Amino acid sequence: MHLIDTNIFLELLLGQGKSQKAQEILSQVESGELNVVISGFSLHSIEFILCVKKKNDILKEFIQALNEFPNLSVYHTTLEEDIKILEIVERTSLDFDDANQYYIAKKFNAEIITFDKDFKVIRDVKVRILK
Repeated sequence: MHLIDTNIFLELLLGQGKSQKAQEILSQVESGELNVVISGFSLHSIEFILCVKKKNDILKEFIQALNEFPNLSVYHTTLEEDIKILEIVERTSLDFDDANQYYIAKKFNAEIITFDKDFKVIRDVKVRILK
């Protein structure tokens, strides 16, 4: 199982500098090579950012694509889990978004795939930081 961080999707959707690497990872999801979970927080963050940037057509295509991947699931944390995530924030250097990703990866024993170097502090969950 793998958890794909928000920045992987945003790199591709916004056509940023690492979009080719992001496309490689997402092609592995599309082909069924990777079983993936993403956080509901990531999904809503992406939706918010694309709406602010007036990229609703891209957002609609993105959501439809996610819905077609049988090996991808979206995990929405409960309020109780959000409290646990906040406790992770309080005892680590992770912000809420990163702590959320960490919590879900740990819950599902998933490797985090990200561009975010902030995850270097994680020792008990496997992290693949793409360059």
